[in-house]
Amino acid sequence: MRYLATKLVTTLACASLACGLVACGSMDGNNDASKKQETQQEQPTTNTTTGTTSTDTNGIDNSVDEDNNAQTTTTNGVTTTDSHTIQLGDTEYTLTVPAGFDDVAMSDEDADDGQVGSYASDDTVLTFDVYQLDKTDDSQTLDDYVAMKTTDADVAQTVATDEINDVTVASYRTMEELEGKAYEVLTYVFEGDNEFVRVDFWLGGNVTETEAEDIMSTLTR
Repeated sequence: MRYLATKLVTTLACASLACGLVACGSMDGNNDASKKQETQQEQPTTNTTTGTTSTDTNGIDNSVDEDNNAQTTTTNGVTTTDSHTIQLGDTEYTLTVPAGFDDVAMSDEDADDGQVGSYASDDTVLTFDVYQLDKTDDSQTLDDYVAMKTTDADVAQTVATDEINDVTVASYRTMEELEGKAYEVLTYVFEGDNEFVRVDFWLGGNVTETEAEDIMSTLTR
């Protein structure tokens, strides 16, 4: 969790610096780019290894693998898929996330708190943690768990309950303080067989909130 919160600050600072550098560099590169565009034509190419067909424009190769229908993008020789699926702990639940999201290290303290996954991407300031939490007893319901977690004064918004792909999901917001800074966290909770699954999205503004909602819309069991 400490890594995720720190990344929000670091990434925002880097993004600001990058914007300044791009603005300076774009003036020098305009003439060269224009000349290149005049002579460049889109030519379909066929990958002799995979049998896929794509169009190469400005060094970006977008191709579809007919074997698994996975959209891939190759930029300057680096190939990535648009998304991949992650399992939430050892439950039957999965989420589909953009390709850039990878596991990051968790602390022993986080693991002791029931955290089973932590994910971040170099492409966005959005980060999220996944928890798998045993029920206190068989009679504990989702409403019971949410009521227990939202009694604190740091809950910023009324609990909402929705159906996502036939899964009942409760959501709420909190303001969390970490290393002297306040962060807005959007939390989703739903039931497993003998546990609750909680996903905490550490937001960095309206854009990351939309990203979080898009990821949660892929929840399946």
